[in-house]
Amino acid sequence: MPAKHGLVLSSIGIGTYLGNADEATDLSYTRAIVRAVQLGVNVIDTAANYRFQRSERAIGEALKILANEHGVARETVSRAFRQAWGVDARRYRCELRARNAWLQITTTTHSLASIAMATAFADQAHMTHGVRALTGRSPGAWRERPRRS
Repeated sequence: MPAKHGLVLSSIGIGTYLGNADEATDLSYTRAIVRAVQLGVNVIDTAANYRFQRSERAIGEALKILANEHGVARETVSRAFRQAWGVDARRYRCELRARNAWLQITTTTHSLASIAMATAFADQAHMTHGVRALTGRSPGAWRERPRRS
């Protein structure tokens, strides 16, 4: 899928949802992510609540291994991301989650708490903060707004 500045997302990704919250599973995830990236995968699905944040740490470890293999410093990757997308990776991820939450808030009747969990926010209050920062309005205010048919 074409993206901004000629960047391309792979057509297949790797997920980090299932598995035990233990060292053996962490190591398996790290190895699988390293191998997937070596084979061209650049889409990794994760969220803070996957395996009690262990999935995100496994991804971080895999990225350290890959950066060390290729002699690329973390700062170089961060700078390249910022140049390509105009924001740092953390901000990009937060805005993306808030956009996904806002979309569900305005197009579904799911509870705000379930939308918060589905979009990887820690809780409804965390989602409210993210949506308000993005749109200037709370999720409740968006729900009160009449929907277009």
